[in-house]
Amino acid sequence: MNYRMRKFFITTYIFFFLGGLSFSLKAQDLPFEGMWRGFLSQSDKGLMYEIITKLYYESDSTLFGTSKIISKTGKYAEFYIEGSYIDNQLNFTDIHLMKESGGSLDQPWCIKNYFAEISLNKDKWEMKGEWNNPDAAVFNDQYLQGKQYCAPGKFHLTKVKGFTNATEKDGDKVRYFQGRLIEVQDIVEVNSDTITLNFIDNNQIDNDTITVFFDKKLIVKQHGLTYDNLSVPIVVDDEDEHLLIIYANNTGEIPPNTAAVYFFENGVKREIAVRSDTSKSAGIIFKRKSKTE
Repeated sequence: MNYRMRKFFITTYIFFFLGGLSFSLKAQDLPFEGMWRGFLSQSDKGLMYEIITKLYYESDSTLFGTSKIISKTGKYAEFYIEGSYIDNQLNFTDIHLMKESGGSLDQPWCIKNYFAEISLNKDKWEMKGEWNNPDAAVFNDQYLQGKQYCAPGKFHLTKVKGFTNATEKDGDKVRYFQGRLIEVQDIVEVNSDTITLNFIDNNQIDNDTITVFFDKKLIVKQHGLTYDNLSVPIVVDDEDEHLLIIYANNTGEIPPNTAAVYFFENGVKREIAVRSDTSKSAGIIFKRKSKTE
């Protein structure tokens, strides 16, 4: 359900025109990353909701993060979001309901598409614009569609000073891929351009099967884990982070899916144990050590 919802909204709403910036910029030229706080309103209600949004770069034009909507009574919904900044267009969409409090089938949480402008007002960055609802909502992981759940509205956020990515570890960033959340379980620095990863079962052999992606490219497909290693080379040729995703095709006979990933560098064995299941993938970030170190 969540993957279908993700594909529907991203492909449908990824290209919308928004004015307000008269020259072409890449996402990296504007301060998208970080925490934004402000308020969200609906055109048919006098209610104001607090909104807290965290944004990160996926690439020069693609963004991801979380957005939390909080009512005055304390009810809230936290969504995983994805979006883009292309040709002066900034938009992002609720993809997956991560946490909620106070929703119901009669009053579900609305899926929202945000269309924004970013500007520098004196010494603070502001994000403001409009949002709409594509006749869709969600409650308790149930995807609801077919009627207008929310009237459209507006939002106005300010970037929180002093909050930058330096205050969060890479592993704290929320990611989403192939319909599942990714839990980054280790961050590994390596000295070599190319290393060979080996995949084995990290516990009792119980028919665990995994699919593995490296930088979102498929490198292992539906491999049954045993004590016999499967060897796959990867390239870590720069100082950017590279994300290895271990996707559980099942949880075997003894949940969760357990795997060990190991490799050798300068004759030393390095091993990482990971766990995943059918709702959450395991992630390992690989980074190249600086050559000046």
